[in-house]
Amino acid sequence: MRKSHLAADTISSELRRIAEISQAAFGSEDDLIHKIILPFFQVIGYGADSFELKFPVKAYRPNRRGRKPEADCVFFSSSTHDLSSSLLVAEIKRDDQESPEQQARFYSANLFVPFYVSWSRLGFEVWQVQNFRPPSLIGRYRLDQIDRPGLSELRELLAPNQIVKYCGENEIKKFDLDERRKEIEARYLNNLATDLRSFKALDLPEIRDLDAH
Repeated sequence: MRKSHLAADTISSELRRIAEISQAAFGSEDDLIHKIILPFFQVIGYGADSFELKFPVKAYRPNRRGRKPEADCVFFSSSTHDLSSSLLVAEIKRDDQESPEQQARFYSANLFVPFYVSWSRLGFEVWQVQNFRPPSLIGRYRLDQIDRPGLSELRELLAPNQIVKYCGENEIKKFDLDERRKEIEARYLNNLATDLRSFKALDLPEIRDLDAH
């Protein structure tokens, strides 16, 4: 019973936070990203090190000059940002006159993600990439109208652990779930080696061998 109360309190808190986010004033597209979209995805479960803005997309563009293609926002399973950890693409437009869905579709195919989000003002669409078929529209949402069922649905679809699970079940890509632990251990060993070297008398080959781990 206590766990259910805690879960209900968490959902209530998240809904209040989403309501606050939806009231934020924004002018430019960058405003929309930083004041609306990133805070929303933080509620969904993405940390500060799990996304990258203007992520470069390598694509075949013969004799094409000008700016290289960049996805507005890409979310990842860890602090390592590459094609093996990419989870979700979000493409954003400040107004409703032009949908960013086509761009998001293109970027999702090149970044090997199973889902993408097409976002305009406070409204957004969630799409699922399909093998050998056009993408499937999962749902349309408005940030200022999200309720408990809607939030639960979005968490099931877009939370990082859910997409990692989906990728594993469908053999889309494999994730090293111990990657963060390995990063912490490597940082600890590097700091330990530095601390030990501060003692000149202990600067022995055994200590220098820490760099090999």
